[in-house]
Amino acid sequence: FSMRVMGTLLLLLLFPSLSSATTIRSFSLSEMAHESAVVIQGKILEQTPQWKHDKSAIYTDSIVQINAIYKGRVTQETIVVRQLGGIIDGMEMSVVGSASLRAGENVVLFLRTDGKKYFLVGMAQGKYAVKTKGSQTLATRNVSGIHQIHKMHRLGTQRHHNHKDNSMTLDTLVAKVRAANKAQKVTP
Repeated sequence: FSMRVMGTLLLLLLFPSLSSATTIRSFSLSEMAHESAVVIQGKILEQTPQWKHDKSAIYTDSIVQINAIYKGRVTQETIVVRQLGGIIDGMEMSVVGSASLRAGENVVLFLRTDGKKYFLVGMAQGKYAVKTKGSQTLATRNVSGIHQIHKMHRLGTQRHHNHKDNSMTLDTLVAKVRAANKAQKVTP
């Protein structure tokens, strides 16, 4: 084995979570709202996997019907949300930590845009599944597969993600997004 291969194997043995997680910055709900151009509630209508022009990668476009807009402005009834990964021509490409979007699913999405397509902010952090349980409508996000790094903590200490933002009522989520949006407008 070369020294490079041995070094990689040693890292994977010492830090096994590196082999099955994507490391990204952890966003609070307020930060997610600030980073997003738009925050919408909608239903995923359909998905279309496509090859990148040079066939070096697969991405999937999800068409989302907009039911409510909590931040930003969108003039269309549907938008296209693009994510890296998908299955096409018998080939699968997956990105650990990406949000799982499924046709028929009701969601709240935190999005940035290039003017044509939309992209999730913070990978899986930017998607909340919306489901009704009894008399409550809950918004829940699944951030498994993501190792989150917090903005600042003392070296040698470990900070864990605050899981209280992972599940709440839809009304609470909307109120938090609107409060963050209002605070952003007030800040010079």
